[in-house]
Amino acid sequence: MSAALIAYEIILVRLFSIQYWHHFAYLVISTALLGFGTSGTFIVLFKNILKKKALLVFVGLPPVITGLFWVNLFISRKITFNPLLLMWQSGEILNLVVLIASLFLPFFLGAVCIGMGFVLFPEKIHDLYSANLIGSGLGSLVVLSSVLHVTPVGIILMISIMMIAACFCAVKTRGQRVLPLIILTLTIAVYLFLSSHGVVVMNPYKDLARVQTMSGSVTEFQKFGSFGVLTVIDNPAYHYMPDLSLQCPFSLSDQKGLFLNGNTVDAITGFSGDPEMLKFMECRTASLAYRLLKNPHVLIIGAGGGAEILNASYHQARRITVVEMNKEIVGLLQHQYRDYSGDIYNPENYTVITEEGRGYLKRTDQQFDLIQMSVSGSMETVSSGVYSLNENYLMTTESLESCIDHLNENGMISLTLWVRSPPRESLKLMAMAVDALESCGRDAAKSLIMIRSWQAATLLLKNGDFTKHEIADVKEFCGDRGFDRCYHWGIKEDETNVINQMNRNYFFEAAQKLLHGKKGELYAGYVFDIRPATDNKPFFAHFFKID
Repeated sequence: MSAALIAYEIILVRLFSIQYWHHFAYLVISTALLGFGTSGTFIVLFKNILKKKALLVFVGLPPVITGLFWVNLFISRKITFNPLLLMWQSGEILNLVVLIASLFLPFFLGAVCIGMGFVLFPEKIHDLYSANLIGSGLGSLVVLSSVLHVTPVGIILMISIMMIAACFCAVKTRGQRVLPLIILTLTIAVYLFLSSHGVVVMNPYKDLARVQTMSGSVTEFQKFGSFGVLTVIDNPAYHYMPDLSLQCPFSLSDQKGLFLNGNTVDAITGFSGDPEMLKFMECRTASLAYRLLKNPHVLIIGAGGGAEILNASYHQARRITVVEMNKEIVGLLQHQYRDYSGDIYNPENYTVITEEGRGYLKRTDQQFDLIQMSVSGSMETVSSGVYSLNENYLMTTESLESCIDHLNENGMISLTLWVRSPPRESLKLMAMAVDALESCGRDAAKSLIMIRSWQAATLLLKNGDFTKHEIADVKEFCGDRGFDRCYHWGIKEDETNVINQMNRNYFFEAAQKLLHGKKGELYAGYVFDIRPATDNKPFFAHFFKID
């Protein structure tokens, strides 16, 4: 029973992370603990009654718990709970209460069984407690060793069999064995039904659910992996290139949507090997660095669907090192979508490293001409605050300092993020860049450039000062593509916020305060918390001010 309960808790964390968001891991864990804690109080209050009904507890509750495993799956499919509307729609509070109650009951009833063992056999409490801990450990191993090979519904079948086995241990007669056999038969039938209909139903407010409702959408690939469920959607109307100019005269290549746990990650861009297919790469804010650097050695951190690899290749980078920590994405583009994507993850053409970006920077001695990181996720997902509790050690001031340390002389870092109104991520990134450059002994005012399109901004940091010739190139690059210049050395206010106009000149104002000793004034007066993220507070996507 201990093995089944801990295994169920772990798979629920996974399921709710997929169906909703990662925040539900905390909900599952706290609800499980609440169930165990409440069971102790329940046993204290009703100990005498439970002693008299001990056989019913040990034989009757496991089948009930098994049934609840599957009922909870049904409830999670039927309740379209949207946590993003919790503050505005009272009906969502009821949905949340129902979800918590359904999670609570299996842990409460299972803990009653375990607790009654302690009550009935106090002389063997050390054996029971040992069995409880060993069972929990084994249950964890069962899930962790199966999760990459068995679907969540298959794991719940395994957990159900564990619980039914607990019931078999308690029965005394052949007649009593009929109940667990019936439950086992019903469990297998439910498993077969759900396996054919799919157990994980995405929240309708997630990116994947919305794309699947578009006419012509086809789910081409879906796999459960170590990071969650990876999905590829084909739709002729789907395109994902956030930093593309609205004045781009070139056609985009065909793309397929790439989603992780229902959230947009990137797109897989179709490429046959003809460079003419990639001319649209010239019209991206992320391509500014290639205008200033000729045939650079490029490090791409978080390559995802491979757009930045294609961008570097199109601009004739002499060497490309790719770091992508999701091995399922790397495997996907090396096998199933190898031909479609132009074999961009071929280790014979590029150095491909499956590792977290910060970890790679820590251990490598290589120097680069360009280190590139780009926007990921959809605007809606980012705007909802879904990532506000995520630690992101790649997007901290210390991480930027590490990147600067790995640049050749006059090398650059290029970072591209969404632009929201009022701006958040892009201003926090600018503040981090200023701190990182100053920490490395650079003149931030002369080593920083930011440009933006209508929905994305690109920040360049240079290991040196930008020259007048480079700034002239930036002006020409932006003028030809309809990009706004947010900041560079010598820029005047009337040169900013001209094309994609915002109601206030946020970027120029922030740059002036950050670079002229008024950081505290900016941070205190701005509507969002845009103080730099650090390794001690690595919450880059947290912008909320309590006041």
